Amino acid sequence: MSFKKPTASDWQDFSLKKDIENLNRLVERACDIGSTIIIEVVLAFGAVLFDRFFDIENAKIRSGVWIAFAIAIVALPIIKYGIPALRNSLRTRSVSVDFKQETEYIDSFDNEICYYVMIADSFLDLLKHDTAADTIRKTFYFAETRFYLNKAIDKLSKMMFKLGRVFDDDIDIVTKNKKVSIARLNNILDIIVHIETEIVVSQSTLGLTDDEENKLGAASIYTKKLDDFLTKASTDLNIDVNRFRV
Repeated sequence: MSFKKPTASDWQDFSLKKDIENLNRLVERACDIGSTIIIEVVLAFGAVLFDRFFDIENAKIRSGVWIAFAIAIVALPIIKYGIPALRNSLRTRSVSVDFKQETEYIDSFDNEICYYVMIADSFLDLLKHDTAADTIRKTFYFAETRFYLNKAIDKLSKMMFKLGRVFDDDIDIVTKNKKVSIARLNNILDIIVHIETEIVVSQSTLGLTDDEENKLGAASIYTKKLDDFLTKASTDLNIDVNRFRV
């Protein structure tokens, strides 16, 4: 059975599926809220019908019935949403802003950085092997490769001051705290270096000047941002980053 290398479109389809899953969760929540509103409307309508068809002369009893319906209408959303929200608020109050930021960085590595790198690698593959592509199409492949590589590097650079909280080489800590293993970071950096090296060669092959590259929006941020990231990683994570420098 032969392996079919995912294309840029495949990776984009994968990302779209994840977006759809998130949208489905939002729709399910909206439907849940909608059902609660319907129940409240039914309760309110029931109160009106009760008052209409059951002529209660005793004012106190009549007021009591209305109060009971009002309490039911108000209590329903409080019980269903207010109490869980309060419980969640109390639970997360002790969670620091730093922890939330670390979680966002870990999610970013899993769901954004890896995705951007794979998209860049797919466009690079097209740039190198699409023999039918003319110069215009190859220039497009070049610009997209650089664009997604830059996005990945930019995301990495934003977490450089939290490296010890995001990455770890202890598999037990990685599993327990849902961190990113340093091995995975090394793999991504290896691919980034490979793409950067190849894209520099491709720029020369296409005859693109730095000014033309800038006009394409494909100027490299590799040296500016990734070099700082690597310097920080070498001290905070104690890894040999020399192989990642181009």
